[in-house]
Amino acid sequence: PRCRRLQLKDMIPTEMQRLTKYPLLLQSIGQNTEEPTEREKVELAAECCREILHHVNQAVRDMEDLLRLKDYQRRLDLSHLRQSSDPMLSEFKNLDITKKKLVHEGPLTWRVTKDKAVEVHVLLLDDLLLLLQRQDERLLLKSHSRTLTPTPDGKTMLRPVLRLTSAMTREVATDHKAFYVLFTWDQEAQIYELVAQTVSERKNTREPLLSSSENGNGGRETSPADARTERILSDLLPFCRPGPEGQLAATALRKVLSLKQLLFPAEEDNGAGPPRDGDGVPGGGPLSPA
Repeated sequence: PRCRRLQLKDMIPTEMQRLTKYPLLLQSIGQNTEEPTEREKVELAAECCREILHHVNQAVRDMEDLLRLKDYQRRLDLSHLRQSSDPMLSEFKNLDITKKKLVHEGPLTWRVTKDKAVEVHVLLLDDLLLLLQRQDERLLLKSHSRTLTPTPDGKTMLRPVLRLTSAMTREVATDHKAFYVLFTWDQEAQIYELVAQTVSERKNTREPLLSSSENGNGGRETSPADARTERILSDLLPFCRPGPEGQLAATALRKVLSLKQLLFPAEEDNGAGPPRDGDGVPGGGPLSPA
């Protein structure tokens, strides 16, 4: 009789369901309590219940995310990273994503070149962006090459694992479902074009990415050189679609960052300002006008 003919599986969720109803019950009691002191206590109890409920919901979400990451980790194929000689990928050859926080995930199309598009499942973690390719049950992390100049060594490798601390995002003016992700290093810049199936999906992917990259750069003030570089990147973006029309812009990005290293070495080392009039380029002579 005490079980009311309920099975164990029916009784386990009872405490959880009751927890969600406490704030509503206390709110109703507070609305019908006339004595101010007593009403204040009831309202405080209701607020505490809401905080407990929020904590429980967040713990459930975190556990669900962890279980998903464990499943992805089990299916993750790192063989391409381990065989790669790219020094930027060496730290990811034993990548363990279960130690990360899952921020967002979903399917996107990665436009590698004008004629090559790859379907990927994007994992946005707290400090990394992963571009996963599905192959049966496996999830591959595989780099792709893109030709910048018509020479034997004129190719650049687009990596499938990227740190958010060096990331920026920009919209694609000619495609409302697409957006650019720019990653910059000391002497290199790479542009990724990612396409969602709908405009809303693009927004749902780009906004968490933008927020994560900003948090990754939080606390670091943008130097004048970095600000100039970002303005140049923004100006070049309309010309950076994969294909021949984007080759010049991609090459220019690399030259801009290399020139920044030559002109502002002291600024990056100790925060000094830009060169004064009369300062020379490394090796001696004064700067001559272009």
